Amino acid sequence: MTTTNNTTSTNRTTSQTILISTLPSEIWLDIISLIPYTPLQLLHLRLLSQRLNALITTHEKSLIRHLLRQQNENNSNSLQTNLSLFPDLKIKTYPDLHRLHTRTTGFRNLQNTITEIGEKTEELEWLAGRYEPLLHTGLLLLHRLQDIEPLAEHLKHLPYLSLSPPTSTSTSTLLPNPAYCAKIALLQSLPKTSLACLLFSLVAAVKVLRAKGPEPIGQSWCMRDAEERSEVELAMEECLLERGPAVLAGLLGIEGGAELVWAKRYGPILSILASPRIRFPITYSTSGSPLTSAYFFLGY
Repeated sequence: MTTTNNTTSTNRTTSQTILISTLPSEIWLDIISLIPYTPLQLLHLRLLSQRLNALITTHEKSLIRHLLRQQNENNSNSLQTNLSLFPDLKIKTYPDLHRLHTRTTGFRNLQNTITEIGEKTEELEWLAGRYEPLLHTGLLLLHRLQDIEPLAEHLKHLPYLSLSPPTSTSTSTLLPNPAYCAKIALLQSLPKTSLACLLFSLVAAVKVLRAKGPEPIGQSWCMRDAEERSEVELAMEECLLERGPAVLAGLLGIEGGAELVWAKRYGPILSILASPRIRFPITYSTSGSPLTSAYFFLGY
């Protein structure tokens, strides 16, 4: 009798396990919505169950598509304008959608702040005039550099970078970072006018930070400190290329108190970044004709 009960219990457990594992996705989603959990608990659950993680990811993508379609129908001009500003930003998840709206708001705040600085600062009054479109275009290109996704073709078309001249016995080569290669590929594909806007935005951002930014870039410099100041400004330009306009907004304190604290805390790091490092020249070209040259850092 005991053996029969154990067998029955085992069969029942097996059937329940099979039933749970074969539940339709819709039922799983209904069950999840009824369970009280914290974001951290949900993250742990997704890490433990590959099927649950795939299910939630797929459902999230479908919801995002629906939200974008609904927003497009209700306010098509606004949404399409925001998406056109950042063509390489892929909207697939909730964080992506939040990033789009946050970035759009932050970009407009940055535009207004720079215009206001230009109007109130005599040496920067040219920023509030006809050069504004050039600056805004350059800032958008800085955003695009952050959104570009590395592709296999980026590694194919870019040669390996040598740290030392090749010899007959050995060659010293360095495989570039895929994200770095993607940025270089994008820069090489840009027309001269776009590169000019990008360079202009870097120069203008440094001048704005020299007038209104925190130390060390915003401090007063002596004539004998010209070399050190140049290195700090070069490090600032590198930060903008690597992290985008968010660095400029943070150092100006545009996003509020928290961002201002971030700027003051990490501003001195520019002095460290300005220390000598290994660099190599990169020549941009269009249609085979050299355009301009610049230095990019191996720490990119």
